[in-house]
Amino acid sequence: MAGRPFGSRPAVGAVAAGLGYTALRTSIPAANGNMEIAGLEGDVRLVRDRYGVPHIEAQRQIDAIRALGIAHAQDRLWQMHVLRMVAQGRLSEMFGKPTIETDVFLKTMDIETAARRSLEVLSPSARMMLTAYAEGVNSWINRKTRLAEMRLPRIPDIGCLARTMGSLADNRHFEGDGIDT
Repeated sequence: MAGRPFGSRPAVGAVAAGLGYTALRTSIPAANGNMEIAGLEGDVRLVRDRYGVPHIEAQRQIDAIRALGIAHAQDRLWQMHVLRMVAQGRLSEMFGKPTIETDVFLKTMDIETAARRSLEVLSPSARMMLTAYAEGVNSWINRKTRLAEMRLPRIPDIGCLARTMGSLADNRHFEGDGIDT
């Protein structure tokens, strides 16, 4: 071991372990704190019980729906993204060749047309609720993230929100890489 400074290997290992631990800890979103949400008309409180179940207190229903969007994004953003890709028949973009046949099948289901028709018959109040929900999801997506936290593209409008939920769609907004065009 001649020619090496004393303790160089343990020091490098300790630094690498510390950096790895910090990266892992900062990849998990903060569970507590305050958040500014555009469009709120009153005070909203989103708390979780000891089991992690979200409870929303709001003076107005529309604000509770925004908070629900945040809670769902906190807990299920990856699932929402995958379901959007399922509804669009775009799983192969994520998982490659093994899902090509599934994508072909999903595209022949023509979920886009059925979703467009569903969206057309929604009442203005239902559209307003979907918009509020999407705003909540986007508030979570667009927040200031921690150092190594993963991010997904934002959901630009209720058509894209609907695809995320896997029940409604408006393909004008998601083509190519999935970013609002």
